Amino acid sequence: MPFSTLIVALGWLLGLWCAALLVYWSMALWFIRLANRSMPRIRAGLEAPEPQGGWPLVSIIIPAHNEEQFIGHVLTMLRNSRYPALEIIIAADRCTDRSVEIVRRHIEEQSPDAKAPSLPSRGGNIAAINLVEIADCPEGWSGKCHASWRGAQAARGDWLLFADADTTFHADLVHAAVGLASRHRLDFLSLLGTLSSARPFERTAQPVAAMSLMKMYPIHRANRNDRPGRRPFANGQFMLFRRAAYQAVGTHEKIRNAILEDLRFARRLDFLGHRMGLVLAEDMFKVRMYESMEEFDRGWRRIFIEAANRNIPRLLSHVWRLRFLAAGPAAQVAALALGAAVVARDAPLGWSLISLACASMLVQALALSRAYAMQGLPWRALWRFPLGCVQTARVFRHAAADLRHERGIEWAAMRYHVREKAE
Repeated sequence: MPFSTLIVALGWLLGLWCAALLVYWSMALWFIRLANRSMPRIRAGLEAPEPQGGWPLVSIIIPAHNEEQFIGHVLTMLRNSRYPALEIIIAADRCTDRSVEIVRRHIEEQSPDAKAPSLPSRGGNIAAINLVEIADCPEGWSGKCHASWRGAQAARGDWLLFADADTTFHADLVHAAVGLASRHRLDFLSLLGTLSSARPFERTAQPVAAMSLMKMYPIHRANRNDRPGRRPFANGQFMLFRRAAYQAVGTHEKIRNAILEDLRFARRLDFLGHRMGLVLAEDMFKVRMYESMEEFDRGWRRIFIEAANRNIPRLLSHVWRLRFLAAGPAAQVAALALGAAVVARDAPLGWSLISLACASMLVQALALSRAYAMQGLPWRALWRFPLGCVQTARVFRHAAADLRHERGIEWAAMRYHVREKAE
């Protein structure tokens, strides 16, 4: 084959690759703009009027297993909450560290009004702290579900808020969440918080994993309460239930052995026709998911397995999608270089390659910068995207292998036996 024919064939290959990238990132940019435009922000709840009868009592339930590193911090933040009717319930699940000691110290530091057995005042800013100590977990329960359920049994609030110990609450977050839920007559509200980005894997793989999850569960479809096509989704780090809705779906007892209790709750709420909301928290709610890359791999495997409804072909499709995107920048640079090299001898091919490479680069940069901004990451982190695609593709591949070989999932001292579901 003549050299010029090889060049033309390579040019066509790179041109088609850049064209496919341009189409993909144009669609991604449209969906990101749609999500940004249609998704409510939690701060909008601060403008909601006080509900008739006053602000309802909110019970914040935090299951905690050896959380001495975080429990004092989250209690300090919640005690400084500006919401007027609040109780905090720490469900200490088989703790062997100083978690219980730290909670008890905060209880002793409460004001006399907060220690009183009556409900917290609806006129002051009193956050009553209660401790539920759990010595064992019954067979068939996940530890987090059981601790959450025990905490809910002790709760007195009209609203139940389940949150994780390693989260960061703004002083007005509870006020904003209740205000937004009341204004829109929601039975359930969940938040997408800003993810921690302190560690290298949190800046590299985590944004890509979050974007992949949002591709599987588009934000704009999660809030379709009055239209068909709703795809329910929830984030277990912040789940605000109207008490009646929590009881209607069977409480945590109904989903006691769920791999992802948040997704199971969302599906049950949707099936029963409850009004749900998924809201972007921005800087009002910050979360940490995993402490290491090994935890990240195991944790996201279980998320992707359930999010894909245990379907191997669906998981593998994301492997190939991410590999295609990971190699995209190399294809764009190669197309740009080849276009510049041949433009003098073959102007149509050269300028076509240059145009497609530049256009796909520009649209990709715009889409990624907006997606990363939604996660609280600066544009400087975009250079990590190809490596993040490689790492996240590996997680999808491991998830598919776990299903194929029926290896099960080990998480939080519990083993889940999972099998592929054909769809």
